[in-house]
Amino acid sequence: MDKGIPVYLRRLSSNDISLVEEWLNKPHIIKWFGDPQEWLNEIHNDQEQDSTSLS
Repeated sequence: MDKGIPVYLRRLSSNDISLVEEWLNKPHIIKWFGDPQEWLNEIHNDQEQDSTSLS
């Protein structure tokens, strides 16, 4: 069995938002995920909650 290249996941940071926004606005992504602004709002809300819970 080929083990391939390991994949590491990390938490989304505010530095990633512009790249995520670019992806979400691609036609083939919109087809599956719908309105990009809804996803971006959810990401921003999650980040706000995380920052207040750390205070």
